[in-house]
Amino acid sequence: MAKRGKHHESIALLKTLLDNETYSAKAHLQIAWSYDNQGKEKEAVEHYLTSLTGPLSSIERFDALFGLAINYRSLGMYSEALSYFEQTISEYPSCIEIQPFYAMCLYNIGL
Repeated sequence: MAKRGKHHESIALLKTLLDNETYSAKAHLQIAWSYDNQGKEKEAVEHYLTSLTGPLSSIERFDALFGLAINYRSLGMYSEALSYFEQTISEYPSCIEIQPFYAMCLYNIGL
């Protein structure tokens, strides 16, 4: 995580890893988190999506799916959010922290 006020420097350093197959997915996830910490959900989305195309640990994959779902919901993109909440629940059924956010998304959609 970037320290307060160091987001730009952190992102610049992480971007140097984007062409490295071993670290690219993890770097995209870290960049997404950095944008999230700045309140830039829209910018974070593309990095969450890209992180999911590469090798991540199980925990990192959960974080990417869940972060993406939360960001889509924050941006008012409820259908996309619902899809990723449901995928996260399907892949990680024991992670109960998803449930409140999923419920809020269902409410947003009117279900």
